[in-house]
Amino acid sequence: TNRRREIQTAYNKRHGITPQTIIKAIREIQTPGKKDSKKKKIDVKKVPKAELTRLIKGLELQMEMASQNLDFENAAELRDQIEELKTVA
Repeated sequence: TNRRREIQTAYNKRHGITPQTIIKAIREIQTPGKKDSKKKKIDVKKVPKAELTRLIKGLELQMEMASQNLDFENAAELRDQIEELKTVA
């Protein structure tokens, strides 16, 4: 590595080149086939108290399935929804 660095440095001096850092804009990475992560959130105020426990259990099952499928982003979103529902219950 040092040998190549010395050769490159000598070349740069001979040709008057000053190395500079590349500056690029950071773009959003989009993977093909992946859906948009903006999902519809549950409005906690509209859910009847009797349905909250059933809804929480259903979301916990979905979260468990998402984590088993290694979809940790979806599982984290479901976890946040469950925590929000438990604060109301």
